[in-house]
Formats: sequence, structure tokens, C-alpha cells
Amino acid sequence: MNAFRQVEEGTRLAWNAKESLAKQKVFLKEHVDASYDTVQAYKKQFGLGQRTLLDVLNTENELFEARRSYITAEYDSLLADYRILNATGGLLNALNVQQPAEWQANNN
Repeated sequence: MNAFRQVEEGTRLAWNAKESLAKQKVFLKEHVDASYDTVQAYKKQFGLGQRTLLDVLNTENELFEARRSYITAEYDSLLADYRILNATGGLLNALNVQQPAEWQANNN
């Protein structure tokens, strides 16, 4: 029964992570878009002499961090998908992995 609880808990954790990351990714994407717009605006203002180079570099760094956070969330979401597949027994099929003959013999 302990193994069942561990599988159930692992599945719940992976599912909750997937749902949470889906919500986070919406906001992270908005942050990336807003940071990109800010960089473009600051570059124009720098060209007009209204912003310093440090201002532009700070916004570039903010954009980099926003993109990094979004990409991290993307990969964490993918990892949660694989954890769900693993917990539900679908990982090998999803990856098109053929079971060894010894495993197939034990299933019969």
C-alpha cells in the first residue's frame, strides 16, 4: 500500500506543478513582452539623449532575466509532463521505447 501512496502522491505533485506552471507562464510571457518593449523604448530614448547607457543595459538585463525565467518554466512544465507520464505508466509508450522481451514475458 505504501508504493500506491507514493505513486499517487508523485502524480498529484506533478499535476499540481503542471497547473501552477501553466498559470505562471502566462505572466512570465507578459513580463518578457513588456521587458522587450521597454528595451526598445529605452534604446530610442538613448538615441535622443534622454536615457543613459546604464539605463539601456539595465533593461537589457531585465529582458534577459525575464526570458530565462520563462524558459525555465517551459522546461519545468515539460518535466512535469514526463513525471505525469511516468507515474501513470505511459512514459515508455510516449517515448516509443520497446519493452525488453524479459518484461513482456513477465506481463503474460
